[in-house]
Amino acid sequence: MTSPNELNKTPGTNPGEIEICDLSDKEFKIAVLKKLKEMQDNREKKFKILLDIFNKETEIISNLTGRYNYDNISAAISLGLHFGLDIRDIKQAIEEYFPSNMRSQIQKKDGKTLVLDTYNANPSSMQASLENFRTFLGTKLIIIGDMLELGEESAAEHQHILDFAKTCGFDSIITVGPNFKNINTNLAFLNTSELADYLQSNPVTQENILLKASRGIALEKIIDYI
Repeated sequence: MTSPNELNKTPGTNPGEIEICDLSDKEFKIAVLKKLKEMQDNREKKFKILLDIFNKETEIISNLTGRYNYDNISAAISLGLHFGLDIRDIKQAIEEYFPSNMRSQIQKKDGKTLVLDTYNANPSSMQASLENFRTFLGTKLIIIGDMLELGEESAAEHQHILDFAKTCGFDSIITVGPNFKNINTNLAFLNTSELADYLQSNPVTQENILLKASRGIALEKIIDYI
């Protein structure tokens, strides 16, 4: 294991070469995650990271939702350690971060838990969000919007996501956008204005609501109607 003294050493490079860093060696090895423990109340979907730092176990609890953020946090920890930051400062920074940019953001509203992931969407991120959301406790509604700029693969990718969503056991599925509307025969809306009109006369009753779509759909516009 890397010692504290070695941690502060600058990796050597040869003239004219750029060294990225060998993930299996040196300082980065110290931040290899040993295991992942999810919080018992997985409505919040916060998760714990346990690191083997200098033979001591350090627990870091993130407020981000989604196991897909596990690698992102791992990379942040690795870089911090690589450049000599104290693990206590890293822990504090991660635990004090509450997302407010519509990326993996959890918001409480009228007793409901909203997962806001409306900044962007593509097939892989959409499926990852659905896989994460299906593990939430309680009743679940997903409101998913079109994934834009997929070109000739658009129809097939939207069909794949809709088919996958139907296997996840969600209590209700709502889609927004012309691509989903072409294939969804139930609760499909062309835009957020149509959905807002529907929600005013059909209030959401589910305990957990996921909102996920590409930026151009602006799905956050319907938050006030949930």
